[in-house]
Amino acid sequence: SVVAVHDIGETDRAQPFIVLEYADRADLRSRVAEYRAAGRRPDTDDVLVVARTLATALGRAHQAGLVHRDVTPDNLLIISVGGPPRTTPGILASGERLLLGDLGLAKDLVAGSGLTAGGGTHGFSSPEQRTGPTLVDPRADIFGASAVVFWLLTGTAPPDDPAQRQDA
Repeated sequence: SVVAVHDIGETDRAQPFIVLEYADRADLRSRVAEYRAAGRRPDTDDVLVVARTLATALGRAHQAGLVHRDVTPDNLLIISVGGPPRTTPGILASGERLLLGDLGLAKDLVAGSGLTAGGGTHGFSSPEQRTGPTLVDPRADIFGASAVVFWLLTGTAPPDDPAQRQDA
């Protein structure tokens, strides 16, 4: 449930590169936009598939000592795992799976202190990530995962103001 890294290296011009698993079916944000444009809304099964996959991926990352720090619908990639193209009305078809990708902001807690600069995507990053240098831990990703589920259900990211979150 985490994108595979096939190669890491440097070009002959000293430019670093990374070769990742190819997401041939776009990302969750694009898929949900297509889904909503067709007049459909995610149902309980859709939400459970996304939430379970995300929990599994983040659990594996956290066991390895990594905090993703940028859990968003754009960083949940859809790949085909064999079978025919998508024809079912659900967000994911039986021949597809969801992968957590874009580890560009990931923090290695084993090799580092957890102290990090602010970052992440507006609406999906935890409050402590928005304030600049701070300590992060897996709770930042739990916040991001919760924000993705909120977005999946409502179509918008959670409000930044905690008082507004209670009303949502």
